[in-house]
Amino acid sequence: MGRYRRLPANVVAIGLVSLLNDSSSEIIYPLLPIFLASTLGASAGAIGIIEGLAESISSLLKLFAGHLSDRLGKRKFLVVGGYALAAVMRPFLAFAGNWHQVLAIRVGDRVGKGIRTAPRDAMIADSVRFEQRGLAFGFHRAMDHAGAVIGPIIGYVLVVLFAANFTRIFLIAAIPAFLAVIVAIFVMKESPETLSLKVAGGLSQEVKVADIKKRENIKQSSMPEGLANGMSPGEFLDLVEFLSSLKAAKK
Repeated sequence: MGRYRRLPANVVAIGLVSLLNDSSSEIIYPLLPIFLASTLGASAGAIGIIEGLAESISSLLKLFAGHLSDRLGKRKFLVVGGYALAAVMRPFLAFAGNWHQVLAIRVGDRVGKGIRTAPRDAMIADSVRFEQRGLAFGFHRAMDHAGAVIGPIIGYVLVVLFAANFTRIFLIAAIPAFLAVIVAIFVMKESPETLSLKVAGGLSQEVKVADIKKRENIKQSSMPEGLANGMSPGEFLDLVEFLSSLKAAKK
C-alpha cells in the first residue's frame, strides 16, 4: 500500500469522482430494462435501440473530446462538464413517461461520458511521473470498479426498501453523481500547463506541456564517453554531486 500513498492527490481525487459516479450509474442501469419493460411497456427492440444509440454516441465523442482537450490545453472543464451533464440527466428518469424520453435521457448521460473520458485519462497521465503511470491508471480502474460493485449493492437495498417505486430509487441514485461533480469542481486540479526541467548549473527551465512532443526514459547515459578524462577530480566530484541532486529532486 505504500506505493499508492505516493500517488498525487489529484489521482486520488479523480479516482474518488469515478467511484461516486459509477456507484450512481450502477444503481440505475441494472434496473433500467425492468423499468422500461414493466412500467413503460417498452419492447425488447426499443431497449436495444436506447442502449445501442447511447453507447455509440459516447464512443464517437471520445475521439473528439480528447483531441479538443489537447488543442485547448485545458482538460478540467471538459471533465467537470461531462460529469455534470450525467448528474443532471439521471434524476429525469424518475419522471419519464415513455421510452422515447428515456432514450433522450440516456443519450444525454452517455454524451457526458463521451466528453469526459479521454480528458480525464489524460489528466491522470499529466498528474504523475512517467514511471508511475501504470500505478496511477491501475488505482483509477480499481476505484472505478469499486463503484461498480457498490452501486448494485445499494440498488438491491433500495429495491428491498421501496419495492417497485422507481421514482424514489432513481432520485436517490442521482445523489452520488452530484457528489462526484462537487469533488470534481473543488478537489480535482487542472493539468499543469508547464513542466519544470533541471538544466546545467542547477537552474530550472519552464517548458509548456503543449510543446512537448515526446517523453521517454533513456536507458543509456547521454554523457559523452571519456568525459571524466578531461576533468579535474574536483570538477568530476562537482558533476557527481549535481547529478545526485537531480536524482534526489526527482524522488
